[in-house]
Amino acid sequence: MKNLLKKLASKLHLHITGVEPPEHFLSTLTTLLILLATGTTFYHYQEGWNVLDSLYFTVVTIATVGYGDLHPTKDASKIFTMVLIFMGVGLGLFVISSLADSLQKGRVKRQQHLKKFLEKI
Repeated sequence: MKNLLKKLASKLHLHITGVEPPEHFLSTLTTLLILLATGTTFYHYQEGWNVLDSLYFTVVTIATVGYGDLHPTKDASKIFTMVLIFMGVGLGLFVISSLADSLQKGRVKRQQHLKKFLEKI
């Protein structure tokens, strides 16, 4: 199952960017998804929010948007939110920067292929 998910994510990355994913990309993306699941589960049980609100708050917190419509009310939730911000922002930025790097490499690769094609003509 793990290899199937890894192959699927790798093929999706290749399809979107045009290059193979960096070695660390899939493990970092998995860690970010685990962090989202952990945050969602924590807020669901600690704050009593439904799953969608819990996921929404986790994503908004990690993205540093902070609309203010939901907020932690318990001390444990406030502490968890502070940890979530530091971990999530770092992981999120790392995933985004890795994806941007892959997109740039894919662009260069496509330009090189186009240049070779035009030279043949």
